[in-house]
Amino acid sequence: MKFISQLDGYSGIIKARFSDFQVNEIDLNNEVAKLTDLSIPADFIKKEVQGNVGEVVNSPIDQIPQETWEAIRFMLESCEKNVVELDATNLTKEDRTKIHECVKKVFGKKIVANTGTVDGKKKMTFKKHDGKIVDHRFKWPEDKGEYVHFLVYKECLDTLEACLRIASCLRMPASSLNYAGVKDKRAKTTQWFSVKKVEPWKLIIKTKCLTNIRIGNIVFKKEPLKLGQLVGNKFRIALRNVTGKDDLVEKSLQSLAENGFINYYGLQRFGNDKEVPTFSVGVQLLLGNWKEACQIILKPTKSDHPDHDISKAKKMFFESGDASKALEQFNGNKDTCIEYLLLSGLSKGHSNDFVNALA
Repeated sequence: MKFISQLDGYSGIIKARFSDFQVNEIDLNNEVAKLTDLSIPADFIKKEVQGNVGEVVNSPIDQIPQETWEAIRFMLESCEKNVVELDATNLTKEDRTKIHECVKKVFGKKIVANTGTVDGKKKMTFKKHDGKIVDHRFKWPEDKGEYVHFLVYKECLDTLEACLRIASCLRMPASSLNYAGVKDKRAKTTQWFSVKKVEPWKLIIKTKCLTNIRIGNIVFKKEPLKLGQLVGNKFRIALRNVTGKDDLVEKSLQSLAENGFINYYGLQRFGNDKEVPTFSVGVQLLLGNWKEACQIILKPTKSDHPDHDISKAKKMFFESGDASKALEQFNGNKDTCIEYLLLSGLSKGHSNDFVNALA
């Protein structure tokens, strides 16, 4: 065995605690990712529209006839639960959008407008808000990029699992979220994610239930984040119970800075099994042997616990080659591991479509 450094060796404990290993992504502008702002951008904070109905006597726009406007105002002042209808047969989508915006601007949440078909004709209906019907429609600001970029701070989770959990909170597929690179599991890490046209309050509020994930520093851009769009990562590593003297430690750190070190690929790259040689998966991927890469990840090993979902699924796939049957073995680990996603990809497409299953 040959060492990079000729200095005397000394011992120490690395990653004794997950907090001993901290990773911050460095973006293409050489800025280090640091979670500093957990607030919702001001433009996206839901506000109650205060409309002074009494002052708006005449219809503000041509798309709403005066008689319809007066009927809406009368309905609002009436104690009865009336419904005002407007024939929308000749109205374009842009016309209907203008009507919705006008009603919301003047009446706020006091009036709920909907478009539907009544007796075979397209009509718009206007009802008084009864406390049950809520208008959740939101128009994306024209001056904001449609891709929301945000920082994700996580603890003891790899990037894929964090992505799955965030997507679950937002009730959307994990494929809707983009990130530049994969970060370690047993660590404190901060990295950028992006998603298309998701209101920031949903990112902040709906993910609060995730105890080891925090989201913030929201910005808007015209393009999504893509894999590889980073310069690198900044690491802060604590080494405990060091036996070397201060002078030796300083020299060894200087050697690391000048000569570097051999990198290690962890389990977050390829599957959950410690017996799977991750480099062998990487070799198959580089060679374009997609089937062989999948088989290595899904191959049963001696360390598999017979009662675990992943072990049962791997055994079923190895024996039958049927991805759908293998998926039936999962109960509590759905959408939370690479094996499940790989089998899911194989079951949705052609059984030999290993490329898309790995995507």
